[in-house]
This record gives sequence, structure tokens and C-alpha cells, in this order.
Amino acid sequence: MEMTLKEELRRAQAETKKRNRKQAIRTFFGRGILVKICFAFLCIFLILSIFAPLIAPYNPNKQDLIHKFAPFSRQHLLGTDYLGRDVLSRIIYG
Repeated sequence: MEMTLKEELRRAQAETKKRNRKQAIRTFFGRGILVKICFAFLCIFLILSIFAPLIAPYNPNKQDLIHKFAPFSRQHLLGTDYLGRDVLSRIIYG
């Protein structure tokens, strides 16, 4: 079958878009180790924020005034703040 000029042009444009995307990705990740490290941190923070309710050991807003300013321990890995809220849970949710 013979392609019309419009079909050939559309096919060529689609191939160019694919090639441009691949080239942009290759250029982005080829910039150096710092870009790769920053991208990895971004992915880690994104995953933590999505799964925060499953990962965090405590409710980040629950106050426990009896245990305010508690140092780090097995119960609170990073301790508690001035209202007794778990610092690790607040960082994960934050």
C-alpha cells in the first residue's frame, strides 16, 4: 500500500517525539552523579509520603503531655516535642 504524504508526515513526527523524549531522559540522567542522587532522594520522599500512614509508628498530631521532651528511646526513636508528639512520625508525615 502506498502511504499518503500526510500519513508519512504523521509517522515521522511520532518517531521524532519518541526520539526527543528518549534524548531528554538520557540528557537528564547523564548530567552527573548529583542529579542521580537528588532523583533518588526525591523518589524516597515520594514513597514515604504516599505510605506515611502505614510507616509512621504514631499519629503525628496526637499529644501526650506526660512524655513531652522525651529523649530518643525504643518507643520514640527521635524523641518527642514540647507537646509530646512523636518526632519521627511528624517527619514522615511532613
